[in-house]
Amino acid sequence: AAAAAARSDGCAVRVVSNSTLIPTLLVDASVPTQQPLLVFVAANVSLGRGLGVGAIQVQRPVTLVGLFSLPTSVDLGMVVNQLNVTAPHSLVVWQSLYLENAAPGDAVSAVLAAPFSVAVTFNIWAMYCNRSAPGACLTLYNTTVVLATVEELGYVSYMWSSYNSPLPSVKATTDFYDTELKTMVLQFVPGPGADSLTIIDLQNLAWDIRFSVATTQPVIATKLPLLGPAINLPATRAGPLLQSVDSCSTLQVGDAR
Repeated sequence: AAAAAARSDGCAVRVVSNSTLIPTLLVDASVPTQQPLLVFVAANVSLGRGLGVGAIQVQRPVTLVGLFSLPTSVDLGMVVNQLNVTAPHSLVVWQSLYLENAAPGDAVSAVLAAPFSVAVTFNIWAMYCNRSAPGACLTLYNTTVVLATVEELGYVSYMWSSYNSPLPSVKATTDFYDTELKTMVLQFVPGPGADSLTIIDLQNLAWDIRFSVATTQPVIATKLPLLGPAINLPATRAGPLLQSVDSCSTLQVGDAR
């Protein structure tokens, strides 16, 4: 059984392994209360394969926290909608974790997806929640999300760069980030490496993301293939990030070879 503890501030605490994570969530996350549940993930876990739609009913604030000493993986198994996060006070916070094998949303996801795209796996469609309602549906702190495809990384890189562009005509192509997604801040930098982006702070209608990474490289879990037909993201010329030049030091001239 999962280890349990009681904090003086009333927060319920559990420590789980791969064998106890799902049983713990089935019992403790389903309690309808405003009391937060803090789940320490002490080993790499699976939270996807074998779970059906709405298998885990989240009815309280739940924070899943990984190890600080070692990478801690949550393998979502290319499964979606297994966490139902629609009840009052329900919330899932992912902290210090590697979320792997995230899949695009499906027809069930689409019911509450708008205005977000089910094609973007970064949305973590393992959670079924109302993404147009006030309050963050996706909360990531110091967490890495392994995207399903290289094309998705190129797409978000291009769109986020366009949103921050100093050129009005370029920024205008992402007007929906303000009008529909209600973006308040979007700060990110390239890296680490050529296949990752680091989100410093990204706040919008459904996202509260800080100091997290989007990458295409699996960390621990074996990367699974996409199931079913691929959902094509709009084609972009996702090249280098669009940056303003405000001084000679900002202008870098490459050696043409």
